[in-house]
Amino acid sequence: MELDRYRALKEGRLSPEMILEWSGGEVTKPMTMNMDTNRTFAGGLFDEEIFGRMEDWENPENASKMGHIELMWPTIPELAMQKEDTRLGRYLDMSSEDLYAIAHYQARVLLDPEDNGDPSLAYGKVFTNLEYLEYLGDHDKGPGETATGPTAIRELIQDKKLLDHNIDEPDPEWMLVKIIPVIPAWERPMLPIGDGKWAVSDLNDVYRKIIRHNRRMRRLIEMNEKPYVWVRDALAVQKACDQLFEMLDQRYRKIS
Repeated sequence: MELDRYRALKEGRLSPEMILEWSGGEVTKPMTMNMDTNRTFAGGLFDEEIFGRMEDWENPENASKMGHIELMWPTIPELAMQKEDTRLGRYLDMSSEDLYAIAHYQARVLLDPEDNGDPSLAYGKVFTNLEYLEYLGDHDKGPGETATGPTAIRELIQDKKLLDHNIDEPDPEWMLVKIIPVIPAWERPMLPIGDGKWAVSDLNDVYRKIIRHNRRMRRLIEMNEKPYVWVRDALAVQKACDQLFEMLDQRYRKIS
C-alpha cells in the first residue's frame, strides 16, 4: 500500500468508493493456505484471484494488488493513535478521550434529550457507562435517547452535516472507515519453514481477528439478535482495527 494512500486513509480523505477502486476483491475468509494442497483459499487472505499468483507476488504487476474487508460497523483510524487533537474531534467539538470512549463502547452520548428542564442534559452530553447506570438508578426514567459505538459517532456527524449546508470534500463521514484495505500479499508474506509449515506475518493474524469477529457479528445481526449479544464482537473488531492501524502506522512511519 502506498504511503500517500495510507496517510489519506488515516486522515479521513478517502471515500469508500476510492478504496473499492483499488481493491481486487473482498476478503471474506480468515484462512491463508490450504496445507493439503499448498494452494490459497478462494476469498482468503492470499486469494490469487485478488492478490495474484504466489510465485509472482513481488512482480510489478502484482506488487500493488490489494483486497478489502467490508465491516458491519465503521472504525476510526485516527483514534487508534489516541492523539490529543484529532480532525474528528475538531469537527464535532469533542475531546479525543470522549470519542475514543464512545467508539469503544465505554461511554454513551445523548442524542435526543428528554424535556425535563435540566439544562445539563443537553444534546451531545457524554456519560461513561458507570455514570449512565447511576443516572438510571437515581431517576424514574432515562435522560433521553442515547447511543454508543462508532454508529453513535456517525449520527453525530450526520446531525452536524445537516447544520453545515455547504459540505466540501473530504466528507466528514469519511473519517469513519467501513471498507478496510487489505494490503498486498508481499507486504505480509507467508514463508515456508519446512515440514509443510509456514511462518505468517503478524498483520495476517490481525486481519484474521477482524474477519472472524466481523463474520460472527454479521451472522448474529442477521439472526435479529439483541445488541448485547453481539456487542462483544463489535468491540473486538474495533480493537483489532486499532491494532491494525497502529501496526500500519509504525510500518509507514519508517519509510516516510
